[in-house]
This record gives sequence, structure tokens and C-alpha cells, in this order.
Amino acid sequence: MITLNRLIEETKKELSFTIRAERINDVERFEQNGLFYFYIRIFLARVAPKVISSSSASYSSEDQQLDYNDIKYVVYNLDPTFPQPIRKSDTGNQFEIKIWTYGFFKVTANIFTNNGAVFTISDVPISFEVSEEEKKKNGSEVVW
Repeated sequence: MITLNRLIEETKKELSFTIRAERINDVERFEQNGLFYFYIRIFLARVAPKVISSSSASYSSEDQQLDYNDIKYVVYNLDPTFPQPIRKSDTGNQFEIKIWTYGFFKVTANIFTNNGAVFTISDVPISFEVSEEEKKKNGSEVVW
């Protein structure tokens, strides 16, 4: 059972994650309606802990940051043009989701912790590796 004091201490933790995306290159892209579609993974990536310095010492704030073990699940809010634009990940590699997409877009993630706290990362631009040929093919319909 979580005590009130522990809950207060846990919710003081800093958000130590950001949203990243990468193309899954071992899956071939496909073409539909004149656009290339790419298989990507969207996931939580750790950011470096802050180093706090004073005249007498310096220390890392790593103990005050969320860890993957603190997270119960993540809800990703994709662009509303996606079928099922709200996706939940509660297991797996870095709370990832995998999707097909033809371009870049913004994502918001709500991170639900084991102790009931919720952290939000808002409107992070998602991008991934795309060749010049692929950019030309998808053209002006896609914001690169």
C-alpha cells in the first residue's frame, strides 16, 4: 500500500523521457494511392539526467527522475487522421507502438505511473529516416 507521503515524493519526480520514432528498416515500405508508407516505432526515450552544480559539489538528479519501472502504461495520441488515433502501450520495448505512416506528424503521450501520477509530453514532432527518392514520391502532400 502506498502511503500519502510516498505518493507525494513520487509525484515530485521529474519527467526524464521524450518521444522518439525510428523507421523499422527490415520491413519493406509499400505504395498505396501514390504514396509510400513506412513502418515505424514510436517509443519513450530516456533523456540525460540534469547535473546540478554548486560551489562545493555537483550531483546528478537521476534519483529524482522517472524510470521505466515507474511506468504502468503510456497512451499515445496520434494525428486524428489515423485510424484509431489513440494507442496504448503497457508492455514491450520502451513502451513502443508500431504503425504504418506516409509522413511526419506530432504526437502527445500521457504517461501513467504505477503510483497513479500522470505525466504528459505534448506535440512532439515525429520524424524518421526518409530517402530523397521517397520524399519526391510523396511530394508536397507530406510535410518533411
